[in-house]
Amino acid sequence: RCSAVLRIARAYGRTAAQVSLRWLVQQDISAIPRTSKIERLQENLDIDFHLSDADMAAISAIAGRGAGG
Repeated sequence: RCSAVLRIARAYGRTAAQVSLRWLVQQDISAIPRTSKIERLQENLDIDFHLSDADMAAISAIAGRGAGG
């Protein structure tokens, strides 16, 4: 796992998966998470927080999307 995503997740009190999903949503990218675990289903929906511009940029750099998306 990526240490930057884990660091960001800890800062927000969220999981790495939630941060990753939120990163996608903030870019207006649709995500269809897949899980076989009921507890993860609710977790995947619980992304009602906002990543800062700095955190968005940090994840974008990891994903190779650059600062402009």
